Amino acid sequence: MKIKSVLASTCLALWGVSACAQLQKGDLVAVCGDSITEQRLYSVMMETYLAACAPVEDVGLVQFGWSGERIWGLNARYNNVIAPFGATVATTSYGMNDGSYFRVNPGLLQNYSNHLVQVVGKMRDSGTRFIVLGSPSYIDTAAVGETNRLMGRGPDAATSVEYNLTLAALGDTARQAAGELGTGFADVHGTMSNAVLAARSKLGADYTFSTDGVHPFANGQIIMAYAYLKAFGCDGDIGIISVDWKPGTASTESRGHRVLGMAEGVVKIESTRYPFYLEAGEKSPREMSEFFPFNEDLNRYMLIVHGAPAKTRVTWGEDSSEFTAQELEAGINLAAEFPENPFKEPFLAVKKAVQSKQEFETIASKGAIETLPNWKKVLPEKDAELESIR
Repeated sequence: MKIKSVLASTCLALWGVSACAQLQKGDLVAVCGDSITEQRLYSVMMETYLAACAPVEDVGLVQFGWSGERIWGLNARYNNVIAPFGATVATTSYGMNDGSYFRVNPGLLQNYSNHLVQVVGKMRDSGTRFIVLGSPSYIDTAAVGETNRLMGRGPDAATSVEYNLTLAALGDTARQAAGELGTGFADVHGTMSNAVLAARSKLGADYTFSTDGVHPFANGQIIMAYAYLKAFGCDGDIGIISVDWKPGTASTESRGHRVLGMAEGVVKIESTRYPFYLEAGEKSPREMSEFFPFNEDLNRYMLIVHGAPAKTRVTWGEDSSEFTAQELEAGINLAAEFPENPFKEPFLAVKKAVQSKQEFETIASKGAIETLPNWKKVLPEKDAELESIR
């Protein structure tokens, strides 16, 4: 059988029923973090997913990454830079700099916890309904060496292995704060460390996901996006297409998909909700997806065939694969079985638009908004114009 996808415009249709339980119609998500956030990789993946894969009506996302920032820096700038946007949902991704690249000690954990509490308070005071505290990411020991002392800070500095222990402790602090404060929690550190260990068991101990050990490539950032989307309660149900083989009929009750017909083994489907396209190549999201359950948890575009022959060849786009009747009866995940599929180009078009928007957000938040008080001091006679820019 063949599947033909007729794709609607990348100006996606949206529905009032959320596929991400913690998100509501009209939400604005503020993604806060340090230079890893300012890379605009995991934040772009998150926003593209929310726009193309799990659309919730009129939901927006703004990233506020700031290179070198610690949680106290977010605490200091939150009311001036982020609160005016009126975000109803917010995420934090801190800890990499908060540990100062030293071995773990009680003082830094307490300082981290204190500022998390204050940040959550400011978020709630500004109207943020749902907050996700993220644990730090993971030091790539294959990139910097297991015994390398990070950041050149002398004998008091942690080795890369020791600093992962510091980051894990900071993650535990964030998890505890989330429990006490009643926020969500994204286990970035644990998910990333497990995926990296699994990847190295197959691809070799020298498999890397970062150049400098700190800033992940896309193969690490897809794990970060996964952790936050899971914390949003995204269910991963992109769509289900059901086929009854003998009468030759197909149907769907999935939002964003419409079966246009089936004839001579060809099912034609119109879709405005896309599976997530995992880009391929070395150090890519697709390469890493084998080692953590992205497709299983967040990217299920299912084909179920009742009464199929013992073996059936399924073609979608340019690719074909053979499946047993039992496999088709249980359902196959088209997004996983056919990673190169007709959704690729429209999905990447959405992603490109998101990237362009987030690049502007960095310029705007770090330039026009953060430096506005200084400009007002220099040009007090332009106060009205500067306030308009803000």
